[in-house]
Parts: sequence; structure tokens; C-alpha cells
Amino acid sequence: MTENNHPEFQQQHQEASYTQSYEGIQPNKLLIEMHTAKDDDRPVYLAGNFNAWKVREERYKMHKISEGRYEYTFDNADALPHELVYKYTKGNWSDAEADIYGCKTQNRTAFKDQGVEIDYVPRWFSGGISFPRHFLPRTELVQQDFYMPQLDKTRRVQILLPSDYDDSSRRYPVLYLQDGQNLFDPHAPFGNWAINEKLAVLKEYDHGDLIVVAIDHGEVSRINEFSPLSSIQLGIGQGEGKKYLDFMVETLKPYIDEHYRTLSHKKFTGIGGSSMGGLISLYGGIMYPNVFSRLMVFSPSLWIYPDVYKEVGENGALADTRLYLYAGGRESQGMLPKVQRLLKSINESSQNTNINLVIDPNGTHTESRWGIQFPEAVEWLFF
Repeated sequence: MTENNHPEFQQQHQEASYTQSYEGIQPNKLLIEMHTAKDDDRPVYLAGNFNAWKVREERYKMHKISEGRYEYTFDNADALPHELVYKYTKGNWSDAEADIYGCKTQNRTAFKDQGVEIDYVPRWFSGGISFPRHFLPRTELVQQDFYMPQLDKTRRVQILLPSDYDDSSRRYPVLYLQDGQNLFDPHAPFGNWAINEKLAVLKEYDHGDLIVVAIDHGEVSRINEFSPLSSIQLGIGQGEGKKYLDFMVETLKPYIDEHYRTLSHKKFTGIGGSSMGGLISLYGGIMYPNVFSRLMVFSPSLWIYPDVYKEVGENGALADTRLYLYAGGRESQGMLPKVQRLLKSINESSQNTNINLVIDPNGTHTESRWGIQFPEAVEWLFF
């Protein structure tokens, strides 16, 4: 879902405001118009390749026309680079524009001879923060050493509850996520998804009423635990993916359903993860279609599971399932072809599977990139 298709954009910014006439714009001038849904008293500045990216230059302070609408006119367009690259700020890089989910934005571009450029800024950072603190989910430790009888191991399990969970009697959908160490810990060594912040933004849009269960991975046992049994053929050891999923279905889910106000039916139950975590989540949908019907699969390690293309078409696997599938063009060389092959196998099985395939040509195999995708996936899967 792009910013301009988001319900928040459609609600707060009507199409009519983009259809104004600019016949009065003179040649050799470029007008930049910016609309924002989250206006405040801070001035807005342009920073870009036309001023060496100086973040608070008075010369490039925008003029406030009305609430949520700003303009700036470059009077001598000939002096500009042919392609302008720029961003909006409130006078500091920690107070720059943010996307609809509170993430950092890519640089914007405009051409000096186009006359008018109209932009939309849905959110702003303020002191490096772009989410409403009062909507942050409440994080609770389920158990530090949750026993996994199927594997005879223990694992830390945490849960994120909606900010108003204690003030209501509602029941909520549940998303079980792998690699809990990388989901919201700011000190995670390889970065984190910041799902707590993304859930706070979603809550502001009335799309944050969701329980997330975060299951830590098994460190040195991670690959084996997230591998289907067939992975032994690849020389990486005994795959224990079926046992791990049995733990989730037979032990963890019943515990969560008993101790928290969940909607336990498969229609309201999701599983997700990235890389090996994405693989085991896909495998969970195949093995337990009557438990998980919402699959969040980011950059799955399909190379480890060569039987997947056959199994997704067997025995009604993934029937009546929503699958959000993401892959990046700057991951491994085989990532995109394997994801496309998976999509083809599912489609050929003629199942009632609703698939949203998202491919980012510049996407990398990183926690931060998966965090960017997380809120859009949550909205599509559950709301």
C-alpha cells in the first residue's frame, strides 16, 4: 500500500486540493507545494543538492499558505541542477519528514523545468521520534524459560499487548513472530524491526488492535529449528522445524489463548518471520493450515526447503490463507527467482490463497528493511 492509497491519506487529503491551476507560474520558475496531515508550529525547510543539504537555511524556508499547506518558489530555475534531490525538514535531521508508518523517507526528486511539484508528507519526526508514545504496546514477559517439550529446551517468550488492553474486555487477533531478539530491542546487534513503534503508529490509524507474540530464536540451534525435516539432505544437520512448529501449536498457542484475551480461530491467527524465520512461517502455514491463516513471509530461505514448491500444491496446503510475501532485489542472487517460483506453484494449485507479493528492487536482507515492511503487512493481513 503506497502512501497515497492509505486510508489516512484519502481521509485527510481530498483530491480537489491537488487540482489547482498554476497558469500564473512564469517560465524559469519552479514552485514546490507541500501538503501535510500532521502540521505543527515548527517551520518547514527544504534541504537538497541545490544547497549542499544544509538542513536549516533561512533562504529555503517554506511559506505557510494555510494549515497543512506550504509553498516555495525557486525564482531562477536555470541556476538549479537539472534534477533536484531534496527532503523536507523542520530545521533538523532529527525533525525530518516521515512516511505514513513513521519510517525514514527516500529522497524526493523534481526537475527544474517542470513548473510545479506537489508533495505530501504524512508524518514528521520530532527529536528522532515519529510515533505517538501513548499508543506504544505494553511489552510483557510471558516466560523467560518457556519449556518446549517437543525439543526439550527452553526459550524466552514475550508478548506485545495493545496500549488499551487493560482498559477493555476485547479479544484480539494474534501474530506469532520468530526471532524475538530482533523485533524491538534497540540494542540488537544487527538492528531491529521496531515493531513496538510501528504498532503505535498503526494504533493511531485504528489498525493496531493486535497481539504479537515474540519467540526468541535458539542461537546456534536457529537454523536447525527453523528447517523442515528434508533439510538434512542439504548437509546442515537434522531439521527440527516440525518439532518447533509442534511446540507453537500444541504448547505455546494454547498457553497464550488461556492467559490472554485472544481470538483463537485460524482466521485471526498469524505466523511470520524473515529469512529462516520466514521459511519456518511458510512451513507452518503448510503443515497447520487449520491453525495459521495469516502468513507474513519476508525474504524466505527457500533454498533450504526444495520440497516447498511441491508441498504448497498438495493436500489443500495454504487453502483459505492470506500470504504476504516480500523479497528484495539486493538480497541473494536466487531470492527473486525462488520467490517467483513459489508464487507460480501456489497459483497452479488452484487454491483459494490470497497473495500479496511485494518486491523491492533495492531491498536488502536486513532487519531494518523488514521492519519497514512490517506495518504494511500487518494492515493487509489483519485489517
